[in-house]
Amino acid sequence: MPVSKPILLIIIGTICAGVFLNGLRFAQMDRNPWEGKKLGNMPVRGHDFSVEQVNRLGKLQLIFAPIFFLLFVAILSGVFAGAVQVMGR
Repeated sequence: MPVSKPILLIIIGTICAGVFLNGLRFAQMDRNPWEGKKLGNMPVRGHDFSVEQVNRLGKLQLIFAPIFFLLFVAILSGVFAGAVQVMGR
């Protein structure tokens, strides 16, 4: 049973909004949130990141979340349908 386009847009939009807000939070941090954290007596990955690296990670999320959403909307609306027909599929 195929999923309708509005439901897919809501799901992907919610995911992209969450990634964007998380990127906003990371871009404004003034300390590493994973420093000193342990999971099963092992340090959490990223515990040795500098604040600049955490901020850079946030900025990447701020940039790529809207791009991914726009690409997904273009795929759903059939923008790339002509390219698929030209390739012979």
